[in-house]
Amino acid sequence: MDTTPHVLIVDDMAVNQKIMASMLSPYGITSDFAENGEKCFAMCKEREYDMIFLDQQMPGVYGTETMVYLKQLLSGRERPTPVICYTSNHTPDDLKDYEKAGFAGLLPKPADPEHVREIVEKFLPQCLQ
Repeated sequence: MDTTPHVLIVDDMAVNQKIMASMLSPYGITSDFAENGEKCFAMCKEREYDMIFLDQQMPGVYGTETMVYLKQLLSGRERPTPVICYTSNHTPDDLKDYEKAGFAGLLPKPADPEHVREIVEKFLPQCLQ
């Protein structure tokens, strides 16, 4: 059984996906990528992820809208999957909306290694040992 932590990075920009994956890889975390909410749903039906980074501003369905359906999909899982809002919109009002939508945390864009480490420490602490 593979015990390597596995995350899903949902972002419509490939460069953002690669940057995020490169910041997670030093912790032994493997990343998969989805460019939109529909692909995210399909991938989450196929496997359980240890964490999901979900971009707020994507064409079509926004992150908060995706989160509504994602919560339903993930609700029957044995272990909870933290979904992190990955966004450049992070005013106090935005933060309230993300929390209300059910996000477990926020990672501001552009992401920096220290914020990524804080998220890993909070939700995947086994990766820091």
